[in-house]
Amino acid sequence: LARWWAADPGLPRNAFEDAAEPVSKRIKPQVMKLIDSDGLCARGRGAAEAPTSKCAQLLADYTGFQYCVPLDSFHSALFLALQALGVANDVRVLSNALPGTAVPSAIQHAGGEFVPVECLRDLAIDLNDLRRKADASGSKVLLLSHTCGHVPDLEEIAQVCADRGIQIVEDCADSLGVLWRGGHVWHL
Repeated sequence: LARWWAADPGLPRNAFEDAAEPVSKRIKPQVMKLIDSDGLCARGRGAAEAPTSKCAQLLADYTGFQYCVPLDSFHSALFLALQALGVANDVRVLSNALPGTAVPSAIQHAGGEFVPVECLRDLAIDLNDLRRKADASGSKVLLLSHTCGHVPDLEEIAQVCADRGIQIVEDCADSLGVLWRGGHVWHL
């Protein structure tokens, strides 16, 4: 599948390249000291000063939210969001058909049933298929992923969901810093 998408002329040449740089030798001792100190965890005494807490506050400030809760994984964040909406045994959850494994895995872990909604060439969710699948499945939850930072028409998505009583969990892991109509995409 990755080869098919990578060969798609509509995608940038480097769409699937890993651009992460290794930790430099100069700062590696500092990184290892931080890991060994348990300073990455935001618990117990001094939690407000932990790097994780500071990062969460900076992210909340940057995105305009009052709170940001650091978790151990992307999967955990999605799972908790679905749990907060009451997703449990056999609740149908609409989501992009090509979101990556964490999305359907979190839905399944919460007890839900993954209902894939087709994507367009740019990996954004297909609004026409969303309407069809929402009506056919009766789902009341949409886990909307902005895969590779591609954002669909959020106002239209919100309207489709409002018309059908569907609650939205917005997965913005791939869209940090992406703006929609002057604001961060996370404010659906």
